[in-house]
Amino acid sequence: MLERRIGELEQLAYRDPLTGVYNFRMMEESLAKESARSLREDGEFCVIVFDVDDLKIVNNTKGHNAGNTLLVTVAATVQRLIREEDTFCRMGGDEFMLILPHMRLQALAMLETRLKAALALSGVRISVGAASSTESVDVQQLVDLADQRMYAEKAEHKAANPT
Repeated sequence: MLERRIGELEQLAYRDPLTGVYNFRMMEESLAKESARSLREDGEFCVIVFDVDDLKIVNNTKGHNAGNTLLVTVAATVQRLIREEDTFCRMGGDEFMLILPHMRLQALAMLETRLKAALALSGVRISVGAASSTESVDVQQLVDLADQRMYAEKAEHKAANPT
């Protein structure tokens, strides 16, 4: 009974209740662990930051339940595409992060393409930014770089399809 309750509390502490993926707290812990491992082993890792384009429009036109369903669909689709050792987190709202141990830039580009294609089949477009630990050993700079790239892609999407 006590073990089950502890498990439930851990679930609440580290999982996003809507999507079931890890939450911001676990993201921070995982980034710190992966960065330390990467430095210790002189290995590479990558991060992908992405958000769901036009979620606000879905919420405003179809309701928040439709937006929540969309987020759950995104989470389930992404979970099917990543490796067991990858960490998938919801940063908040419609923003997500993947922490990808031992991933090289070529594989990163292929994963980005697969993510976009799989989600497009569900009618979802995402803006993606990625960065590799070869670009910065500072975790916050790495995340900031991926974030900047995501927002640049989001701006390109908006410029191509003004609403």
